[in-house]
Amino acid sequence: MPELGRDEIREVLLRHYRIIYRVESHGITVLTVFEGHRLFPRDVPTE
Repeated sequence: MPELGRDEIREVLLRHYRIIYRVESHGITVLTVFEGHRLFPRDVPTE
């Protein structure tokens, strides 16, 4: 993900929303969902 520079953090666009998620060995964890026209929120927990 360009904003974070981390390969395990990814995003998918679904209609007007951005879904940010972390790839883990046992699956994925959704970190946040927000409207796509907004800037990336800086308070997303990535750990």
